Amino acid sequence: MAEKRFIYKCVCGESHEGSPNYGFPAPDAFLLQPDSVKAAGAHSRDFCAYQDRHGQRLHFARVALAVPIQGSDDSFLWGLWVQLGLDDYRQYLDAYEQENAKFRFSGWIRNNLPFYPPTDGIPVSVVPRGGRQLASIQVPKFEHRLSADVHEGMEPLWAAKLAASFCLAVNRKIAQSALAQN
Repeated sequence: MAEKRFIYKCVCGESHEGSPNYGFPAPDAFLLQPDSVKAAGAHSRDFCAYQDRHGQRLHFARVALAVPIQGSDDSFLWGLWVQLGLDDYRQYLDAYEQENAKFRFSGWIRNNLPFYPPTDGIPVSVVPRGGRQLASIQVPKFEHRLSADVHEGMEPLWAAKLAASFCLAVNRKIAQSALAQN
């Protein structure tokens, strides 16, 4: 059976095909910390830990959320950060390296997804995949647009609007960077 690809016309004037994706560089709260707190913490591509201004030690892992797009075999892919408790964070670090990790952890989304009602703090199940791959997350069913999209699939027009807005933002950033170099 032929694969049903998600294709949309973007604000950049081009048609794009496949799974749109957007990733966050760090947990939102980490980005809001003073430079001194960030410098004293540890932040890599997939992990983040720091002590906030109140002395609380916080631990995060980057994860993937695939939101199905209705009528397509593609998903909208989000690269998010989740907060884990210390014991779960340590276990997750071990599971990250293993092939066939069989753990599940409870965590909380720590990014606000653009164009959604607030998503920071939504409880999730974190499912490591091992082999240095990002864990996936499962969002519970409850009254929220993200939960509805995860469980019922995103409407294609909504997915196209989100993807196009990120394309526009990236193109603006590239243009600003080019202007700054001149």
